[in-house]
Amino acid sequence: MAVLRSIIVLGILAIAGAGSNLLNTKASSESSGEEQQSKKEKKAVQKEESAVEEKPETYLITEFPLIEQMPELPTGCEITALTMTLDYYGFAADKVEMATRYLPTLPDAGTYVGNDGRIYGNDLNQYFIGDPQTENGIICGTGAIKTAADRFLEACDSPYRAEERTGISLEELYQLVSEDTPCVVWCTIGMQDRVPQQGWYTQNGEYVDWAVMDHGAVLIGYSAQSVTIADPIAGIVKYDRTQFEKVFRSRGNKCVFLKESETVEESR
Repeated sequence: MAVLRSIIVLGILAIAGAGSNLLNTKASSESSGEEQQSKKEKKAVQKEESAVEEKPETYLITEFPLIEQMPELPTGCEITALTMTLDYYGFAADKVEMATRYLPTLPDAGTYVGNDGRIYGNDLNQYFIGDPQTENGIICGTGAIKTAADRFLEACDSPYRAEERTGISLEELYQLVSEDTPCVVWCTIGMQDRVPQQGWYTQNGEYVDWAVMDHGAVLIGYSAQSVTIADPIAGIVKYDRTQFEKVFRSRGNKCVFLKESETVEESR
């Protein structure tokens, strides 16, 4: 009986020891999990802190390629600005090919008077109205340039895609530039004050308009007093920052820029 009791006691002790080891292992595992979670949270905080870091007071994107729209595209400023941006990222884009192959266009405004008395017409935001290879072209908005960019990037099997921002804040715009992200911006020739010339409603009820001096260019730098623009007509020039911001607001705070698409990457 003494021997049997000893065996039973040893068995109980062994089971207790195993249970203790299991508890220790579990505690160690929980501690490790907590450490990993703590590290993840710390990284997330660091990422957030990095995201809200103040941008430099002055910044210039260097070695930005300048492409002039003339003489091939007398009214193709927006698509030329996009071509510059694509070239900056290393794509072999050609302004004429971008205008004729990738840019969505319509031959004319297609205006008419609706039953409600309003003037309706084609969407200036989503199409270039007219022919950018002629003097008779009008303008296009951010939607048309985004479409042109995405068509080209898809054909190149690139992970980049265009992002269109209407109503972007000036702070966000300059932040993008400080991160070496050139932005195609909607402005006017010479940063002159904008006076709308003609407008109409689209089928979706959105009002669109255009002015003779409407222009598209690329914002590549800024300082407290000025902005640096890659201008398809004037070249690399500086404009008064206050005047640029006034004109930019009059065009609806619109820009287009390129970024790597997580969706495209995940589908590969």
